[in-house]
Amino acid sequence: MIVIERSTFRDESGAISLENRLRGTLRFGMRWHGEMEAQLAVTQRLLKSLGDEHVLVRNQLIPGTNVIIPLILLSPQGVRVLVPTPIRGIYRAKLDEWLTFDGGARRFKRVRPNLQGIALTMANQLLRFLKGQGYPLPEIESVLIFTNPRTHVDTARPSVRIVLADAIDHFASNLQKFPAIMDGEDIGAVLESLTSPRPAGPVAEPEPVATADLAATVAQRQAEARAELEAAREMKEAPPSELSEVAKEEAWAAGPSGAAPKLRPGLLRAGRRAPSPAASASQAAEAFVEAPVAAPEPLKRATPRRRRGGITRRQWVILLAMLILGELIIIAGFAYIFLHGSPFG
Repeated sequence: MIVIERSTFRDESGAISLENRLRGTLRFGMRWHGEMEAQLAVTQRLLKSLGDEHVLVRNQLIPGTNVIIPLILLSPQGVRVLVPTPIRGIYRAKLDEWLTFDGGARRFKRVRPNLQGIALTMANQLLRFLKGQGYPLPEIESVLIFTNPRTHVDTARPSVRIVLADAIDHFASNLQKFPAIMDGEDIGAVLESLTSPRPAGPVAEPEPVATADLAATVAQRQAEARAELEAAREMKEAPPSELSEVAKEEAWAAGPSGAAPKLRPGLLRAGRRAPSPAASASQAAEAFVEAPVAAPEPLKRATPRRRRGGITRRQWVILLAMLILGELIIIAGFAYIFLHGSPFG
């Protein structure tokens, strides 16, 4: 498996220095470092099972948004958003709810943040971006991975896939049993879209497209759509006992809903010219790492926060309050010594 790191807080060896740890904690909160360590744990487990045809992108910022996805797994079997977490405890994933077990009340109650909602939001944002770039992916699966072996999650038709610490290897091996819907060039095209996305607006001077090629492409798509429709009708008329495991896997590859047509390697590039002639996922990943990263267009905010030295105004206020509190403690100590004398004689 090829690993691409997009975070600026890691050095070339993948370690986080003390300074970067402080900067990351001030920017993302106290849980940030634990989540980064969980990413390493998941990466090491996946490296044992997945080959170089799989690409894992860590801490990818979706262009045009402020959403940073912890792990994006690009495989011949599709695109998946992996959200690792090191939390510990007993939880329940029921539909789109996220609950924790309250030992005092002996029942489950809602807890924030909703990890299922976070994973679904990331997957939807990535799917919206890739569709805007011209890739007809039916769905992007969101996977919630727990790295603490003492964490238990009770599932009741959850909205995302739940993978416990002892099931990461099984998740990786089971992933390779699904039919391929992407090839190396598809993966390379998705990687380049994340680096250098196409503009959202219409292009002023589009490249001329040959009429014969366009007609052939339309005819091919219509024929494939008719074939898929006939296959779906035959599957619907057949009794459930005659459906094989292969048919179930192909239906899963079309998406959890099963309504979208099944993709085949190369179809992702049908509506978009392949930006690079990469022959494999390894070459595409190398080109992605060496290529300069285009600065994403930030979202417009009504009241943007000003940063000085990489720290927001709110963080400056917190630091100033801590300094003032420390000064007050020191002054109180000197006042006590002046009035009552030294406690040490």
